[in-house]
Amino acid sequence: MLLNEKITIIRKMNNLTQEGFAEELGVSRQAVSKWETGTSIPDVQLLLRIADFYNLTLDQLVRDDFDLPISSLEEKKIAGDLSDKSSISIDDYLGKVCDVSMNSFRHSVIRNIKIVGRYKNLICFEKNGRYGFFNKNKSLGILAKREEDYVDQNDIIYGKCSVYVNKGTYFGGNTYAFSEIVSCVEDIIEVHTGKFVAKESLEDISVILMSDKINHSFN
Repeated sequence: MLLNEKITIIRKMNNLTQEGFAEELGVSRQAVSKWETGTSIPDVQLLLRIADFYNLTLDQLVRDDFDLPISSLEEKKIAGDLSDKSSISIDDYLGKVCDVSMNSFRHSVIRNIKIVGRYKNLICFEKNGRYGFFNKNKSLGILAKREEDYVDQNDIIYGKCSVYVNKGTYFGGNTYAFSEIVSCVEDIIEVHTGKFVAKESLEDISVILMSDKINHSFN
């Protein structure tokens, strides 16, 4: 669970609006909004105060592998807000290094990626000279880690890659490893894995990870 998701949960479990939470911490409502969308991070002193709201240690609050212990009733109370895709504006994250929480068993958190562009619902990212994509509609939250310069790279890329397809379920899905994207026609990509050929809708694709720097965009 990402830090911004935890902050949202802690605020809601204390029955506070963003304005009320901001007053408790002595900050602006806009600051709380940025924390919850992941576009900024509180300083250490504020993180300690936020942790106190839920009787957590600072380590438990900031560690992604530590999920907040919440009841099923509490989970239902916050589920709608955490899954509200309208709160995620990709323009706020362009050029920034981020962690992305995905609603899928595989690639549940994609770490330290630089968001550099988009193609419809597929968000392009770069990491260590390799490009990939994740599906905005399958993401639960985005946490910006630091400012970076914007790089204009927003095309679907031909070339060798692995493709993870998940058609609406958390578990399961298909992984095409050591594959190659050869075409994209009317939002359907054609993936070759050896002699096997698959056609998948962009809406069903969760993550594309490029295996090299081939950079030929779809026309």
